[in-house]
Amino acid sequence: MMLQHKIKLCNLSYSNIFYKTLFDICADSMVAISVDVGKIVDFNENAYKALGYTREEFVRLDMIDYDICETQAEMMEHIERIAEKGEEKYFTRHKTKSGDILDIEVRAKFVEINKDKFIFCVWRDVTEILRNMKEREHLLHERKNNISDLEILRQLITLCPGCKRIRDENGKWEPAENYISAAPKHDPAPGLCPDCRKRKIPHQHAR
Repeated sequence: MMLQHKIKLCNLSYSNIFYKTLFDICADSMVAISVDVGKIVDFNENAYKALGYTREEFVRLDMIDYDICETQAEMMEHIERIAEKGEEKYFTRHKTKSGDILDIEVRAKFVEINKDKFIFCVWRDVTEILRNMKEREHLLHERKNNISDLEILRQLITLCPGCKRIRDENGKWEPAENYISAAPKHDPAPGLCPDCRKRKIPHQHAR
């Protein structure tokens, strides 16, 4: 019986060591929140360093001091909802000590230990990922607009296959370079300008 008790104590000790080691070496920010008081009771090194604080400074902070998306009341309600559901993934925003705003992905899971209720959270900074996604969306939007503009331009202008001048929507013939640089992959509709018609140049599509 004594041996079994020692084995249980040993296993518990190992579990605590494993938990603390994984907690500390995790590249993401990790915190443990007490459901009853709505405060952080444990955290790893990255939790405070990612926000620009020292450990001593971070200990004195409330979550509302850096989480800018919820009021204190909203935060407590959110903690209770997570405790009821068991887990949740959501996005929020954190303000660093220097005032920068970070986009944060949160994975939260409810755990009960000896009737004490906790929510373990992993915070991941996704600011750069979201910024890149927005830039790609902006570029795609611009590309679609450019293609649309080029199609409209192609309908408005006519290219003379003889002298390679282009007639714009006002009937004026200009050097093709003014348009080709803006639409390198789109050929204007062919059509002879007055000078080339006089020289009897064949009417054909220019490539």
